Amino acid sequence: MVRDFDYNEFPLAYLITVRCYGTWLHGDKRGSMNRQDNAFGTPRVPPNSQLQYFEIKELKHPAVTFNAHQRGAVRRAIREVCAHREYHLRAINVRTNQRILSSRPLLNPNP
Repeated sequence: MVRDFDYNEFPLAYLITVRCYGTWLHGDKRGSMNRQDNAFGTPRVPPNSQLQYFEIKELKHPAVTFNAHQRGAVRRAIREVCAHREYHLRAINVRTNQRILSSRPLLNPNP
């Protein structure tokens, strides 16, 4: 029997996604998560144009996106940190408005 999800104590890999400042705000039509209810299976914050407008007005700086040179610098920095910490970097994708990486966990997650 093949299971879609396995409740293991220790993950097979970590998938880390980081959005750039101001590129995905609460109220966005894609939905979002808040800090209080950010656990597996909890519902997203639903789209809300008034909330999104408020969040846009609260930004201290324009939204950040990366050009090709900046994406390369971020990619090199991630690789350098993974090498220094001896993380096995399985995949990396640095885009204009987010960074995505997959890393195999350490043998001991709490060194």
